[in-house]
Amino acid sequence: MSQSAATLEKKLQSELDALKNTQKEYEKLIQQRQLLDGQLNENKNVLDELNLLKESNQVFKLFGPILIKQTLEESKQNVTKRVDYINKELNRCQDQISALDKKQDQHHTSTLRVFEKIPIYIYENHNEVLEPIYDCLKSRHLPFTGNFLIHFDSHPDLCRPENMPACFVFDRILLLDAVNIESWILPPIYGGHVDHVVWMKPSWAGQIPNGSYDLEVGEWNKEIYVHSNLDYYISEGSYCQLEELKNRKKWKLESIDFKNELKLNEDFLNKTELPYILDIDLDFFSTKNPFLNIYSRIDAYNRLKQIYIIPKSYNKDEETSIISYSMQRRTHLKYLESIFKDLENGKEIDKLEPHPTDPNCFEHLKQLITDLQRHYEKEEIDYEIIHNAGCTCDTIDLPDHESTKEEITSMILDFKTFLKALKGPPTIITISRSALDDYCPPNVVDFIQESVLDVLHSVFHEKLDEAEFRYFELESD
Repeated sequence: MSQSAATLEKKLQSELDALKNTQKEYEKLIQQRQLLDGQLNENKNVLDELNLLKESNQVFKLFGPILIKQTLEESKQNVTKRVDYINKELNRCQDQISALDKKQDQHHTSTLRVFEKIPIYIYENHNEVLEPIYDCLKSRHLPFTGNFLIHFDSHPDLCRPENMPACFVFDRILLLDAVNIESWILPPIYGGHVDHVVWMKPSWAGQIPNGSYDLEVGEWNKEIYVHSNLDYYISEGSYCQLEELKNRKKWKLESIDFKNELKLNEDFLNKTELPYILDIDLDFFSTKNPFLNIYSRIDAYNRLKQIYIIPKSYNKDEETSIISYSMQRRTHLKYLESIFKDLENGKEIDKLEPHPTDPNCFEHLKQLITDLQRHYEKEEIDYEIIHNAGCTCDTIDLPDHESTKEEITSMILDFKTFLKALKGPPTIITISRSALDDYCPPNVVDFIQESVLDVLHSVFHEKLDEAEFRYFELESD
């Protein structure tokens, strides 16, 4: 081995050792933060209980094996001091984590590896593409933090993962099992791995208006929430006040109508000189709303709208108004989720809990279930799918546009023009078919897939690896 090669190898090993040490510090701080979170919640619960007591109630503090009598005010002051102290420790811990994030990014950038050829992974379900992306983070082909994601899709996929503890983000196995097709992007943003998402949408997709948005994601009530006044987050009950969010991460979202805004700005193009992820859902080129004809004998989809939609009554300039609506929507969806779980578990209609605030909603719900059970056999009814369909009901419907072959071909040509304009190739390309769940029409999915692969090969030539068709493994199980 030459002296220069030996020096380079020694330098690389030194960088890797430093990275491992930084990662150990990072994991230790994450555990410390989780412990502090637990202590904070315990003390807040104690304070809530103390606030329910009357001045005449006796309060005792357990000090080792001894009970010490205190006044109610003394107890409140002591617990408040503990809450303040834990909050300071959490802030200190978070500052250290943020510093280590930057340190890890520096280590990863200095030790980034380069694929001989650009890998392409094709899955059926979109959330499964997280697996090769996390592989690239682990193998140092992508920076650990601050990645750029170009996301072609008829849907944003930017919902928060419902009922998923935020700490799952730091456990790959738990995370991959918890996310779904609509919620797979937000966790890597919360984890700091991605900080800029460009949603390239077709003209028929309107869930998020065209524009550039600066958002923050963080943890509240042990789950992931977002601070943004976009209807997309408010209406699904994912909004949270900035001061309530812990472990906050800033990120940028660009929502771009692909056909009408094909000319890209220089800032966007400069991003493609650095490592980035190119993600393509084949339903970008043609998409269906698979819930439109659900239980059509009773017109279930339109009736679900009556049950699930809460008219937008908030003022975006007043945070209290946004908070109130978001909480109302969250409570509403939680109630409906519990109802359909009860039905799935065999509960009778007359034993269902009434809606806490909306008797009309409850009447619509009972009538829907009665008609459902009258017109369909028990084994035909899937209450989870019905609830999932209801959750998609909003003032803006899911996109539904089955493209003609001519439209698809035109979009493929525009896609090729887009790729040619980029200043550098992606580090990794991920593709989802979305055909088994009927988002991409099954009769055209293979045509779209072949066309997309042809374009990728024609633009990137020998730089491109052969595609890995990982959806075959799923179908053979």
